[in-house]
Amino acid sequence: MGIKIEWGNEAQTVIEAHADWPWTWDELATGWKAAAEMMRGVSHTVHLIAVSHTARMPMGSFLSNIKHITRDVPDNLGLAIMVTENRFQQIMNSVLFQISPRLSRVGHVVSNLEAAYTIIEREGSKFNTPTSVNRNAGEG
Repeated sequence: MGIKIEWGNEAQTVIEAHADWPWTWDELATGWKAAAEMMRGVSHTVHLIAVSHTARMPMGSFLSNIKHITRDVPDNLGLAIMVTENRFQQIMNSVLFQISPRLSRVGHVVSNLEAAYTIIEREGSKFNTPTSVNRNAGEG
């Protein structure tokens, strides 16, 4: 499976979602459902970092296939950060953040994982999240 969802830190305040080609829209839906369940399984704010290193997407409409994400945002989602160096992915995710009233207030697009964690350190306190977002040991 091209999509992996995991906690980004021991405090369970960050979820990292990695999408590596190839992946399908069904895998994306399953991954989003898993991330949403993880968020709903804790009582504190959780920030989501989605990492993709490719501009490739499966056949089918981007907007049609992500509308469930924009409609099923857990109440305790803090920041939603897309990590990609690919300009096409940056544009597509900026569109996603703009079409969702909830995500437009919390969405960011950055070029690397360290920048994502920097944004969480800087802005995460707005969501009553513990200040420590140190990544899991051994992960790069």
